[in-house]
Amino acid sequence: MPGPDMGDPTNLQGKIQKHQAFEAELQTNQGRVDAVNQQGRDLIDNDHYSKDNIEAQLEEIAALWDQLKLASENKDKKLREAQQQQQFNRGCEDVELWLTEVEGHLASEDLGKDLPSVQNLQKKHALLEADVAAHQERVDGIDIQAKQFVDEGHFDADNIKAKQEALQERYDALQEPLAARKAKLADSLRFQQLVRDIEDEEAWIREKEPVASSTNRGRDLIGVQNLLKKHQALQAEIAGHENRIKAVCQTGQDMVQEEHFATDDINSKVSGLEDKWQELKDKAGQRKQDLDDSLLAQQLCFCTADKAAQRKQDLDDSLQAQQYFADANEAESWLKEKEPIIGSVDYGKDEDSAEALLKKHEAIVSDLDAYGTSIEALRDQARACKQQEAPVEDDTGRQCVVALYDYQEKSPREVSMKKGDVLVLLNSANKASSDGNEASDWWKVEVNDRQGFVPAAYVKKIDAAQSASRENISGQAVNSVAARQEQIEKQYDTLQSLANDRKSNLEKSCKKFMLIREANELQNWINEKEAIAASEELGDDLEHVEELQKKFDNFSKDLKSHQNRLQEINEIARKLEDEGMIVAEEAPAVQAQVAYAVEAAPVNAAMLGAAPGAATDETDSKSGWKDLAFRLNVIAFWTDSSDKSAQFVTCAPSTHHQQNLNQRWAALEQLASDRSATLGSAHEVQRFHRDAEETKDWIAEKDQALNTDNYGHDLASVQALQRKHEGFERDLAALGDKVHSLDDTSQRLIQTHPEAADSISEKQSEINDAWGNLTARADARKAKLMDSQDYQRFLSDFRDLESWINGIMTLVSSDELAKDVTGAEALLERHQDHRTEIDARAGSFQAFENFGQQLLAKNHYASGDIEEKLATLAREREELEKAWVARRMKLDQCLELQLFNRDCEQAEAWMASREAFLQEAEGPEGSSVEAMIKKHEDFDKAINAQEEKILALQSFADQLIAADHYDAPAITDRRDEVLDRWRSLKGALIEKRSKLGESQSLQQFSRDADEIEAWISEKLQTATDESYKDPANIQSKHQKHQAFEAELAANADRVQGVIGMGQSLIDQNKCAGSEEAVSARIVSLGDQWEYLVQKSAEKSQMLKEANMLQNFNTGVKEIEYWLTEVEALVQSEDYGKDLASVSNLMKKHQLLEADITAHQDRIRDLNNQADTFISSNHYDMESIKEKKTTINTRFERLQNLASERRQRLQESLTLHQFFRDIDDEEAWIKEKKLLVSSDDYGRDLTGVQNLRKKHKRLEAELGGHEAAIQAVQNTGEGLMAQSSLGAAEIQRRCDELTANWSELKQLAANRGQKLEDSLAYQQFSANVDEEESWINEKQNLVSSEDYGDTLAAVQGLQKKHEAFETDFKVHRERVDYIYSQGNKLIDEGNHRSDDIKGRINSLESKVHSLEDSATKRKQNLDDNSAFLQFNWKADVVESWIADKEATVFSDDYGRDLSSVQTLLTKQETFDAGLQAFEKEGITTITKLKEQLVASQHAQSDAIKQRHASLIKRWEKLLADSGARKQRLLRSQEQFKQVEDLFLLFAKKASAFNSWFENAEEDLTDPVRCNSIEEIKALKDAHAAFKASLTTAETDYQQLIELDKKIKSYKVTSNPYTWFTIEAIDDTWRNLQRIIAEREAELNKEKLRQDENDKLRRQFAQHANAFHSWLQETRAAMVEETGSLEAQLEATKQKCQEIRTHRTQLKKVEDLGANMEERLILDNRYTEHSTVGLAQQWDQLDQLGMRMCHNLEQQIQARNKVGVSEEALKEFSMMFKHFDKDKSGKLDHHEFKSCLRSLGYDLPMVEEGEPDPEFHAILDTVDPNRDGYVSLQEYMAFMISRETENVQTSEEVENAFRAIATEGKPYVTKEELYANLTKDQAEYCILRMKPYVDNRGHEVTGALDYIDFTQSLFTN
Repeated sequence: MPGPDMGDPTNLQGKIQKHQAFEAELQTNQGRVDAVNQQGRDLIDNDHYSKDNIEAQLEEIAALWDQLKLASENKDKKLREAQQQQQFNRGCEDVELWLTEVEGHLASEDLGKDLPSVQNLQKKHALLEADVAAHQERVDGIDIQAKQFVDEGHFDADNIKAKQEALQERYDALQEPLAARKAKLADSLRFQQLVRDIEDEEAWIREKEPVASSTNRGRDLIGVQNLLKKHQALQAEIAGHENRIKAVCQTGQDMVQEEHFATDDINSKVSGLEDKWQELKDKAGQRKQDLDDSLLAQQLCFCTADKAAQRKQDLDDSLQAQQYFADANEAESWLKEKEPIIGSVDYGKDEDSAEALLKKHEAIVSDLDAYGTSIEALRDQARACKQQEAPVEDDTGRQCVVALYDYQEKSPREVSMKKGDVLVLLNSANKASSDGNEASDWWKVEVNDRQGFVPAAYVKKIDAAQSASRENISGQAVNSVAARQEQIEKQYDTLQSLANDRKSNLEKSCKKFMLIREANELQNWINEKEAIAASEELGDDLEHVEELQKKFDNFSKDLKSHQNRLQEINEIARKLEDEGMIVAEEAPAVQAQVAYAVEAAPVNAAMLGAAPGAATDETDSKSGWKDLAFRLNVIAFWTDSSDKSAQFVTCAPSTHHQQNLNQRWAALEQLASDRSATLGSAHEVQRFHRDAEETKDWIAEKDQALNTDNYGHDLASVQALQRKHEGFERDLAALGDKVHSLDDTSQRLIQTHPEAADSISEKQSEINDAWGNLTARADARKAKLMDSQDYQRFLSDFRDLESWINGIMTLVSSDELAKDVTGAEALLERHQDHRTEIDARAGSFQAFENFGQQLLAKNHYASGDIEEKLATLAREREELEKAWVARRMKLDQCLELQLFNRDCEQAEAWMASREAFLQEAEGPEGSSVEAMIKKHEDFDKAINAQEEKILALQSFADQLIAADHYDAPAITDRRDEVLDRWRSLKGALIEKRSKLGESQSLQQFSRDADEIEAWISEKLQTATDESYKDPANIQSKHQKHQAFEAELAANADRVQGVIGMGQSLIDQNKCAGSEEAVSARIVSLGDQWEYLVQKSAEKSQMLKEANMLQNFNTGVKEIEYWLTEVEALVQSEDYGKDLASVSNLMKKHQLLEADITAHQDRIRDLNNQADTFISSNHYDMESIKEKKTTINTRFERLQNLASERRQRLQESLTLHQFFRDIDDEEAWIKEKKLLVSSDDYGRDLTGVQNLRKKHKRLEAELGGHEAAIQAVQNTGEGLMAQSSLGAAEIQRRCDELTANWSELKQLAANRGQKLEDSLAYQQFSANVDEEESWINEKQNLVSSEDYGDTLAAVQGLQKKHEAFETDFKVHRERVDYIYSQGNKLIDEGNHRSDDIKGRINSLESKVHSLEDSATKRKQNLDDNSAFLQFNWKADVVESWIADKEATVFSDDYGRDLSSVQTLLTKQETFDAGLQAFEKEGITTITKLKEQLVASQHAQSDAIKQRHASLIKRWEKLLADSGARKQRLLRSQEQFKQVEDLFLLFAKKASAFNSWFENAEEDLTDPVRCNSIEEIKALKDAHAAFKASLTTAETDYQQLIELDKKIKSYKVTSNPYTWFTIEAIDDTWRNLQRIIAEREAELNKEKLRQDENDKLRRQFAQHANAFHSWLQETRAAMVEETGSLEAQLEATKQKCQEIRTHRTQLKKVEDLGANMEERLILDNRYTEHSTVGLAQQWDQLDQLGMRMCHNLEQQIQARNKVGVSEEALKEFSMMFKHFDKDKSGKLDHHEFKSCLRSLGYDLPMVEEGEPDPEFHAILDTVDPNRDGYVSLQEYMAFMISRETENVQTSEEVENAFRAIATEGKPYVTKEELYANLTKDQAEYCILRMKPYVDNRGHEVTGALDYIDFTQSLFTN
């Protein structure tokens, strides 16, 4: 059985299945093999005459059968290993694909283009590293699997190991690139960070650069100094920033030193930064120098060189004074700014405002104190001034303006100002008007050394006097530094005094308002609390009740905390009175205020807490509040007196009112107590209602969840819905428990609260009804889902089976047919595999059908579809069966056809070989005829044997034809052909056999005559053709005829020989009665030959006359060239170096000799041709003779050389063949020497037997090979005898061969003897090994320390020992026989005698050892049996106790209430079992122990110890059982408490999670808007959502508290929900993160939409403007009027304008490109797009060019052709009229209408009907059928139609001649005006020349129309 290709993984499963089928076939044929064996044994037993052969065949069959089974097992093993390897390879391939992907990632050169991209790449790399680490387990798994394959000796272990090592190597190789890429990314991050730092610094430098490079040097000295101060600040900022620049540059240099991969970029950027930094510093230094120079120039301005120093000093003094006065003015402004604040009389309207004013005043006082240092510095500055007089400014020629309003600059050219600022007017467009206002829009002014523009309407001119007065208002003509300083200090002191007074008044105001606040707060509190305590409201729901209860609890706490409030207020009032801050005279006013407060108290009470329906008497309330008002100790108020001082009034406290207040306080406490009891009762009822409502809502929520008709559209969705429904049912379980709990609660409340019994009962009935409805709907939905799952599973199976049917149908419906038997068998085998696959699927089809029938039996809702699917599948399956059967029949017919064709081919091949034999020529004489006759007898036997095959073939063909084979015609033809050939063969055989004896010669003659006649007939056609009549290529024809004549000449002897042979047959009477036929054949043959010769001579004569000499010379040159080449070859000294080269040379020489023979005829022809020339006395006869002699001489020499070389090559071949034979024999001898010289005589019996068999085969091979050795030696002797060439070498090689052969035979004989000795030794050793193996096996048994752990084991061991003793006796006898056998071998002198002695001694020692061990073991087994009796019973007891210990030691104390109750029941049963066992097991084992101890057993101590341990465990078991029962009772109480917490948490968690899922879905929606309105709506919705988070956060906190309570019980997960607090906590944190991300996304999108909207507006502005211009330009171009020349000029200008506006289009396109980059696809501000505008511009440009060309065409038509301008205008006007869209072209419908309006009579046709007349016009106007007619095409058509009647110049000339009088050759102006239109006449007059007659005279008034016509048509 050939082994499968295990390396080929294709169709491995198919191979396994085939092998399984093969093994099944083996099992099936096992019976056949057994039957054959049995039959053979029966024959042997019956003493069959061939029983030896039968026995040999049986042995051979047994061996082959065992070999086959072994091979099958090996193949099965290898197939399994191949399957495992395939799985291993798939795993490797998956990892390799992953490795390739990872390697691709690691090989990426993308290191990021900026900082965010690098950070993203680092994150991706971290994920990649985690992925690599995660794949370590897969790689390790592959390694372990590969090691298992290697250890198990897998047939492809090397490849597996190599693949695993390669995979491991690739995985290990990932570490280095991983680390390298990580390092590169880190370097890239550093580089990008450096780039960002450099960009930041460069941006800072760019920001400072304009300041440092400013060219403003100041207009005067003050301006220069200010600029110097600013520049000093800039330099300080530059100096402070230099460290940052250096740090960045140093970072870059460090990276360069570390050889960073971006070193060049770093160097470039660092260098650029350093250059820019240096440039900034240089610019700053240059500006410093410029400002210093400017300062010096200002100081030296208007000064001469000798007064420069004095002038500088004066300027410095003036500058110092100016600086002082400027600082003084600034100080005065600051003091005046603070003066209104400090002098304010506003002391607050309440406590908060008073405290705020006090804080502000304290801050102002601090500022005022701090400003004292500035006043001191100003005083020092005044003392230091050298110029004490105020500087005088020269305002001559300066005009000032005053600011009327505030103005903020909007561009760098403007300046800012505030109302009242005085500015210097530098320039204005007009002078002042009468009212002082200016008409100009903007004025140029100067303020603070800065020039700029302000609106003229915001300022007003002032004259010099007004300006001076404004400047001196505050100074009051102060003209000295000291006076100015004194004025400033006085203002400062006054301000400090006012500040102290205001601070005192503010502190008093705060105290007053504090008393008022305390009184109001106490009043409000009492109002609120009395209303709460007196309220009888019980709440409408639980929340309301809980809210009232919380309010009441707070009220109780406040009641206690405010008990001392009145005493505290009295104490404060007394202190104020003692300090004199209360004025008694104001008491009436205070009482009036109190009365007002009392009257308002009830209203305030209602506003501040009185609940609706509160039973409070209004009159009592008023009197109570009056008493409370008079109990107030202090009511203070603020009176605003004329001197701005504070006054206070008071009213004295009353003892009566105080007692009344205490009584009301006690009443309030009693009300509080009653209120507490009422609220407690209401809370319990409302809690029930709340729970009931929540349960109803929960039920409604679940009921709403069932309101769906979605039962899934496929199996996966149905299963998902089922899983969802299972979760729904779990929720229902929790809900059901809640309903039952409410039932219990309602019963209890009905008894305790009879007043609410009806509402409670009604509520509970509603819940029970809703619950029943919900459970029913849930069960219904579950059933529908089950039906849907069944249906979807049915559809899934249907699709799978239908897909399989379609696939297999494609295979079985194939039209492929084989072309040979092998292919047909392969197709059948493949088709049978399809059958197997179809049968294997039968179970699937049956299961599918059963499943469908089950669904139909259950009246499934989709029964109709199911029935249809079942019918469809059954129909398709039936079609598949039919297709398979049809295909099988066709394949069977194909196989039969191929078998038939094969038989036909074999028969035809056989007949062809026999036909060839029949067509062979018989031998010439005698013995060959007898041989031929004998061959024909053999042939006859073969024919008889073949007859049966032919008959079988015919029968087979008839069967195929009768079976309606698809290729029956071909089979019929083939059968008939074979049978016809067979009959012909048999007829030929009979005929030949009958004539063979007497007509051998006659047949030879007939065959030769036939050949000659055929040859003559063939040549006669050549000789009789008349090709010589055609003179073309006569030389070639002559050459062919010469060859033909040579062939005739060559065959002349052959013809005469045949004729002579025939005549001889006639003469010798050997014609077999056909003498007349032979004679006639001879005559006919002679006549044909003579006729052929005659015709050939005639044709030759005709051809000889053509270029005979040229042909001869050409033939001579070719022969000479050939002789030269061949001579070089035959003179070669190369006779070969070995056998192969000599053989090649021989083949080449044979070809050469054949070539020489072939050229012999050509040389003969040349000789004949030369003889002909000589006989005809040719003029070059001597030369011809010389060439003939030379060629013949060279050819004879060449033949001799060739013969000599052939002989030498033959000798060389013989010699090398001999050496090759010698080498082969020596190699064979050497190979066999290695075998017979081996020292391996076998290591075991099987090995020796195999070696002996091999040696026997070798000896037989030596005997058979001796003849070959002798033949080689004989060949060598023959060679030495024939030639002396190499004789010594031949003799030496022969001698060596003889010696080696003798040595080989001797070694073989020696090895044979040693193998016989080794066989005897190995047989002895095998017997010894067998006994030693048995002894070792039994020694382990009897030496074992295992005497049985159990009673059953001991008994089993005893039985085994008895069997061993019986077996030992048998083996003792065998050992004795082995002793005798070994001694015999020693006596015979075996070469392994020493080994034999050692084996005998070893065996004897082992036998004695085994016997001793057996005796000892028997004793130990007996001793152990008694002890194990006790242990067995003790084990039974301990096992029972251990089983019960597992129960009492269990940590399972219940997961919930029901499980705890179940465990308690089990515990009671357990305790009863303990009591029963104590009476049975414990008592029994104790009695047994006492019996063993009493009998003094050897293991008494162990028995006592075991019994004591057993009793101890029993007592502990009883104690543990009691403890477990108590713990279960405690758990039962605990779980009852937990159950309520679980239910509450489940409900709240479910609601919270639903809210979160909705919120998450909304928050995670992608923020992608298309307008500002959309993003605003999203932001508003997000803000509303954030506002609603408070409620959710409250729910979240409640869940946390519930979870803490639940966890305090240390219970497992909540059975009513799968939500945990950790998941909810993660949910809440995730929500906060999502909210933040959503907010960021919204802000980002808002910014983007703002930018997009701005871009839309910009684009719309430009696009709309450009489109308007396009429309206006198009309309202007189309509606252009005037002459043609004017229109042309205007159109050209428009074209130029259009091209100029291309830049505007470019702006629009740039804006459009920006919009496309931002993905802005809509624009509500415009309807135009860049593409549309570009197309419109392009169309407009083309329209302009077309119009220019059209106008030029019209002008040319007018000027050249004579078409009037009015006609042209009419054409143009009509075109423009129908060109509605001003596009410059008409569609076909518009063009047709235009033609009709111009008078064309076009027929009216229906839509879709042909219009040949209009299409003929379109063929002219619009030949390319683009659907439009342009203006140019239209005008060309109309002009051509205007001039179409004029075809030639003669027609025009005849027309003019008709106009002229009497046909004169000229025409006058009058004639033209009379016959033509004015325009036409003027056109002709303008272009016609005066007429000149034949004599050269001009005729007055005559115009030459002939010349005009000719010039017109010439142009």
